Amino acid sequence: MTERYYRIAGKVVKISREKDFPLSMFEKFECQESVPEVTVELWEDQRTFHRWYGVDYYQMEEVHPHLFVSRKFPRVRLAADSEWRRFVIEGAQYGEDGVMEVFLCAFYSYLSGKGGVLVHASCISWRGEGVIFTASSGTGKTTQAELWEKYKNAEILNGDKAVLDCSETGCMLWGTPWKGSSSYAVNEKVPLKAIVVLAQGSKNEIRRLEGDEAVSAFFSHVFFPSWNRLCVTEVMNSLDVLVRQVPVYFLSCLPDKEAVELACRTVWGEGIR
Repeated sequence: MTERYYRIAGKVVKISREKDFPLSMFEKFECQESVPEVTVELWEDQRTFHRWYGVDYYQMEEVHPHLFVSRKFPRVRLAADSEWRRFVIEGAQYGEDGVMEVFLCAFYSYLSGKGGVLVHASCISWRGEGVIFTASSGTGKTTQAELWEKYKNAEILNGDKAVLDCSETGCMLWGTPWKGSSSYAVNEKVPLKAIVVLAQGSKNEIRRLEGDEAVSAFFSHVFFPSWNRLCVTEVMNSLDVLVRQVPVYFLSCLPDKEAVELACRTVWGEGIR
């Protein structure tokens, strides 16, 4: 087994793979060897399942009570322990996308117990602070981030998924390896300054959302680990902390410089350039 170490959302993950094929999506997240919080065994073919007479058999064990199967790559499967810290993945040869899919589900289950929230959003870092832009697919999340890069020299951390690390002492924003169709995946963290919910509009307008309106607008873009009630409860607790600490804005906009300047003045103040 070949061992590689990665730091994802601040957590060290050790992956032991049967063959020395690095996971391309994790390339920018590789780190030096250190004590892992999550360990993964990655096998090329069947390991936990056994094929007998046309069926696949898996005996549930106390050490690995959770099981994920990729729908797109059904021979890619993950078994996880009760604490979401030890994963066994089989079927890696059938598709890295499937491996990334099942790993994300199990890893998010672990993150949920540590204050982690996974959001469908693009995210930027500007002047040492972070902003996420969230919206339905096709609205322009990545476009808005690229406008900030163009006009404000902001760094784009991710174009599709961000992890928010929430605690009573503050909320941090992490870039992740899961970048969707975008090309942005930066392994960096910054304090979360604001959440911006986007909509396409005929002119640029922004307003702060409060209370139930903020919750309704933002929560629909949060990924919930609905396969496990305890994990969902943990995410809800983290979101309660998040909305008390971080302002949520609604930005109806055009894809232009004025939208960037309007959001910048609103989030950082009139005197910021």
